[in-house]
Amino acid sequence: MDGVLQLVAAGTRVDHGDRVLSLLPSAITSDVEEGTLSDLVQGLLAWLKSSNTKICSAALSALEIVAVRVGPRMRSLIGDVVPALREKLGDGKEQIRKVTLDLFLSLMEAMGSPQSVLDPLVPLALAHKNWRVRQHALEVCEQAMSKFAGQANVGLGKQIPAITKLIVDPNEAVREQAMMTVAEIYRHVGERVRADVTRVEGIPSNRMQALLERLDAVAHTGGMSLLAEPEPAPAAAPRRPSATPSVRRTAGSATAGGPRRSDDDAPPPPRLGLSSRQGSATSVGSEGDLKRVAALATAPPAGSAAGGTVTAEEFEAAVRADGASLRFRTGSEVEDELRPIAEAIGDTQRDWEQRVVLLKRFRDIISSNAPQLDGFLVQMRGLVDPLCLSLRDLRSGVSKEACVSIAKLAHVLRDDFESLADLFFPSLLRQTVINVKIIADSANLCARHIISSTVAPKLIARLLEYKDSKSVTQRRRVIEYVLLALEEWGGAPLHKQAASLRKMIAEMVSDADVNVRTVARRAYWRFQAHFPADAAQIMSSLDPAKQKMLLEDRDKMDGRGAAAAPPSAVRARVGSTASRVPRAAEVHKDPYSKNDPLMATFPPASARLDDEGHISPGKTTKATVARTPMNHASLNSSGPLRVRREAAPAPAAP
Repeated sequence: MDGVLQLVAAGTRVDHGDRVLSLLPSAITSDVEEGTLSDLVQGLLAWLKSSNTKICSAALSALEIVAVRVGPRMRSLIGDVVPALREKLGDGKEQIRKVTLDLFLSLMEAMGSPQSVLDPLVPLALAHKNWRVRQHALEVCEQAMSKFAGQANVGLGKQIPAITKLIVDPNEAVREQAMMTVAEIYRHVGERVRADVTRVEGIPSNRMQALLERLDAVAHTGGMSLLAEPEPAPAAAPRRPSATPSVRRTAGSATAGGPRRSDDDAPPPPRLGLSSRQGSATSVGSEGDLKRVAALATAPPAGSAAGGTVTAEEFEAAVRADGASLRFRTGSEVEDELRPIAEAIGDTQRDWEQRVVLLKRFRDIISSNAPQLDGFLVQMRGLVDPLCLSLRDLRSGVSKEACVSIAKLAHVLRDDFESLADLFFPSLLRQTVINVKIIADSANLCARHIISSTVAPKLIARLLEYKDSKSVTQRRRVIEYVLLALEEWGGAPLHKQAASLRKMIAEMVSDADVNVRTVARRAYWRFQAHFPADAAQIMSSLDPAKQKMLLEDRDKMDGRGAAAAPPSAVRARVGSTASRVPRAAEVHKDPYSKNDPLMATFPPASARLDDEGHISPGKTTKATVARTPMNHASLNSSGPLRVRREAAPAPAAP
């Protein structure tokens, strides 16, 4: 530790940063002296004043290592750390801003109290003169609510007025981030947020209406957290002004058997969130422009039905299909093309065939050079709500095309899709349990494609919300997606979620459903390949019968080489497009098919191990289990697990 302190105090040099990062993990421990910890942190904070990007990045990375190691003891230094990090949120380098944002979340997690970081950060950051500080402070609030809302008390209620006022900020990026932050808080807290928002004074009516429409869209698209306060019953709910009708109420009247709705009661379409231009050739709501865009889209193949069925191969082919040849010169041209599409696909009263055509037109735009132009990601964030509405449409054809479009977007954007994946996934998870097979299968294939295309560790938090679902299908899908993430992403992106994954897998190995248990055992061995110490804790917590089943599955998986492959053999995510094609059917194949050779290799429930460690048919008795104690020490070894057995008595002479 003395060597690290000397390097930190010696001055800001690039080679010092590299040496500190190499020595610090082994030098610092959770019981480091208070004075030593303070000197180290103060020295690293001094490094943040350097104008050198590498030195600042090294200081931020070192602070994250310190926070993870000392945990709650950082609370005594938080008064010095937060102001320094707040200024780095406005740094001119995007890399520094991103690392700083991640460090704030690591501090919250290490101290076990997000509030201890948010309280000194948010009030001053939201009023900061640098617009980047305001924008990224809002993003810290959004991500803290998304990550910790179900695990710790994240009290942002008193900050609602300050956050709401930023929807009229002079900077467009700040305004959009403020809208998304309020929507994220509403998703987890519920209708109390709407009441707090409407009490904020000084907000123009058009901006307040846009915000309330955004909240209505969150509720209507199924994005509400299970912990959120439910919306009051219509009979008891106060009637809102006609300018912002309740999307939830009007959507319910469109269901089969409900009263027919008049044109005056129709809900307004979701706002795209893009700036409108006077005199634009594609004005919002123009029927002529909508027909012009629809005419440009590729017509559906002759003889094909919009509903029909969907297979993994057909879905993959639709995602990879080349669209019409389009080319845009500026982001404004892309915006003009997207505006009428968003207007139409977000309006459930439009003709469904026209919406299908426009969703295909949307995929043509994705296939063009539009993703390389400035502002494309911001435009896609504005399309989240219309796409989620199409995803949840009662027409299977519309829902399927929306799933293909979202998967196409993930396929094109790759890692840049990470922030959007977290917005789409709640709706996809809910659609996987719909009784209409084509809708459920399309949502499942779309979710799998997102995981295969994008490394998005935040999705693990979304999956955790549904691990205790009453729906067997939903629990099965959740553990399937965890297994796929472990296969596709490897262990490095998931190291912060290792503890949560350990608890989830331990619970699902003991699930009431046999299919959930089967996939959970496969996920266990994938998890063990990346996190052996955490996997050892799972194994030691199970009873002998479940331990034996895990070992039997491991033997079978070793036989076909699935779990025996080292982590380096996991397919690189950012690879050639051709490397993904042969595995398309495998990734999306239903693992519960009776004809699946993978499932056929699992031992029958009545199988047991003979005295030589081979699987043989028969009934496992308590005496057999008692004779097969687990050797948990072998879990931490690199070799395969073995069952230690007592020597069997010699057979009696005939």
